[in-house]
Amino acid sequence: MGLTNGRIRSASAVDAAALSYLSYEAGRGQVERSAYDLMIPGPPGPTRGRLSFMERVLTTETVSWFHHSRFSVWEEEGRAVASLCSYAKASTRTLPLFAALGEAGWSDHDIALMGDRMQPFLSALPGFRKDTWIIENVGCLEGFRRRGFARALLQDAVRRGADAGHRFVQVNVFIGNAPAIKAYERIGFRIEGEKRHRSFERFFGCPGMYMMTFDTALPRGDGAG
Repeated sequence: MGLTNGRIRSASAVDAAALSYLSYEAGRGQVERSAYDLMIPGPPGPTRGRLSFMERVLTTETVSWFHHSRFSVWEEEGRAVASLCSYAKASTRTLPLFAALGEAGWSDHDIALMGDRMQPFLSALPGFRKDTWIIENVGCLEGFRRRGFARALLQDAVRRGADAGHRFVQVNVFIGNAPAIKAYERIGFRIEGEKRHRSFERFFGCPGMYMMTFDTALPRGDGAG
């Protein structure tokens, strides 16, 4: 894979700035607009205001699915250049996220408005199996791509999910994001289903998302070993 002397490590609060940008980029895949453009109001793009708010949510005392402790990073040249978050399905409960958003400065009204804005994204969000380890926000800085860093993070996340006793590992990907789909398939993920919706397509310019799963009970091949 052409890996260097970098390493995988758990993210910490000091990585929040890098995690916010990498997550924003991961949220738009191959399209122009990110899921975080829906979640956080303001002009589209990785603006200072949007990224600053994401940093605050990443570092709240409340541990939501978007807390820095859910993330792993590839550290290269002394900085986090790739990252992903992974967690058990139970961690997707909305109350911890709402509490974290409140800690970061939002009112109940702000949170309710976010729910309305997120409907185009949620309309094409695939469901999750009951016993699932979820991988999200897979991102790598442009100058560090195609060097195996994201792949190493994915393999590590799959192993951790399996070690935690989860039968399935799931990642969702925008339909049409061929590079990401190929990368997941090389590791052992397979497209299991899809969800499409016109409101999703109107916002993102792609019809919906694929659900890709990795069955940890099957023999691991070259990619996931």
